[in-house]
Amino acid sequence: MKKFAAILSLVLCLAFFAACGEIEENTKPVISGFADTYTVKAGEEFDALQGVSAFDKEDGDLTDKIVVSSMPEVEFRGGKAVFAQEGSYDIIYSVTDSGKLKTEEFAALTVTAADAVETLYHTFDFSKSSAEIGRGGWDVTLAGAGAATVNLREGLLYADVTAGGAGAGEVILQKTDFAVEAGASYDVRLYLGATANLNVLTAVQNADGVNVDTTFRSVELTDSVQIVTMTFKADTTADNMKIVVYMGGGAGAYGVYLEKAEIYSSTGVENLTEVYKQDFSDAAVMNGVANTAFDEVSVLSLSEGKLKVEIPNYPENREEVWLRSFSVATDLDLKEGSSYRVTASVTATAAQTYYINYENAELAFESRAGQNGGTWAVGGNALSVDFTASKDLENMSFHFQLGKAPAETASNVITIDNLKVEEITSVPDTVKETTRFMPYGENTGYDVFNGSDDTSGKFDGTGRIYTDGGALHYIVSNVGSVDYYNKVIFRLELEEMATYKFVFKAKADKEVKGAFLVNLTNGAYDPIALAFPVLTTEAQEFTVLATRDVLLDNSYDIIYQCGGADNAGKGALHIEISDFRVYKIA
Repeated sequence: MKKFAAILSLVLCLAFFAACGEIEENTKPVISGFADTYTVKAGEEFDALQGVSAFDKEDGDLTDKIVVSSMPEVEFRGGKAVFAQEGSYDIIYSVTDSGKLKTEEFAALTVTAADAVETLYHTFDFSKSSAEIGRGGWDVTLAGAGAATVNLREGLLYADVTAGGAGAGEVILQKTDFAVEAGASYDVRLYLGATANLNVLTAVQNADGVNVDTTFRSVELTDSVQIVTMTFKADTTADNMKIVVYMGGGAGAYGVYLEKAEIYSSTGVENLTEVYKQDFSDAAVMNGVANTAFDEVSVLSLSEGKLKVEIPNYPENREEVWLRSFSVATDLDLKEGSSYRVTASVTATAAQTYYINYENAELAFESRAGQNGGTWAVGGNALSVDFTASKDLENMSFHFQLGKAPAETASNVITIDNLKVEEITSVPDTVKETTRFMPYGENTGYDVFNGSDDTSGKFDGTGRIYTDGGALHYIVSNVGSVDYYNKVIFRLELEEMATYKFVFKAKADKEVKGAFLVNLTNGAYDPIALAFPVLTTEAQEFTVLATRDVLLDNSYDIIYQCGGADNAGKGALHIEISDFRVYKIA
């Protein structure tokens, strides 16, 4: 019996182990249908489960159990997500079966930039002016047979003389109630022109009609605006002085116009302290003279005690002024806020536009504390320019940029001697009062800047703007010596995190070369858009795209400028700008 029981037990054990051998091991589910890589645009929905399935041998279809996630993490709902940021992501697929076995698969997702949406952001309205203006106290007085009226026309104070009478005093353009202070010095500047050649007499007079600036000035006016200057020192305080232009006596009908009037009043004296001088008499000075142009085509040497600069040719694009440049090192330290005067004797064998940058030779433009510009004529030139240091600067270096010159200038030889810097330690307290006759200005949508508007009061570039026929007209009555001495400015607030496109139509009464740029208002020169349109007598549409985004809300100056050598000698320029639109691309 015991033997039988043992045999039965053995048989049962063998049967149990046989049954165990037939149980199959649980397997992981399989995920299929996904791609190794995906690409989607920012802001678009990405469906990670499209075409993807999961199957488990034991549990069957597990597609609805798939979980999708990403690194960096973005929220998925139903296998779908919107990726707002450009970049690279890992997409992770995972599924778990009933036996707790988990499968993970991976795909790479690249999120590219979203399609830009372009919308009209701003249209400049040239149908009307945006500021009220008056005559600034100017009017005409008549005597004898003189007949004339005064009105505002095309950015001018315009005296329409229908009869000049028998002499100059029968038609007088004058500003009355001109107040002066005893002991102050005055500089009165009138920017005058006429429709026909006409001799006029100008003066500053007291209430009794007596000239206080010694004598009448006889000036021949033409159709080109010219500056007439009258200077005097006030002996007594008075509030009833007059500025007069005797303009009668002309034949037939004619017009006399005033583009602007400036009155400088100064008290005190100017003191200068010499802080640097170089006469180029010592050959050792050449140790601090360096050619800074990339191609180094200019030849620098000492000749007869002068620094000699030989320019055999100019760059194809003469706007790239730095392609003909050199520096003169000094041990002079500039102080932020201090004013300096730079003088030198310069000769040139051909007309030459120049820029002088005051910077450290090693740090270059990043250290720039000031800049001056202008044009040297053929022959001898007395350089005299002032600047105020915008920052402290050790070991200032003169960086002369000479890559720009009139088109007819093929080569040049320039000499520089007696290079001197004086610190202006005391300056007269000068107040400048300007009367313009344009319905525009700093606080309107449009403004104009010409070299003669500079506080230094030099006659170097004049012009005015007005609107007519749906266009903004810029009359450049005198071309300035450098490009930015004739410019019209459109001021606009631009919004952050977007780029911009600028579209406008323009033409001129002759070929005009200029520059279009967009720069932060009151910021250093660092344009977000730059182009060099050439205007002709036929209207053309120009499109300029910003090269980088605006990162913060800010005010920008949209500038068209046309001064300098490219347009010198062409006479007055008449430029029309119309249909000016700004598009935002975000």
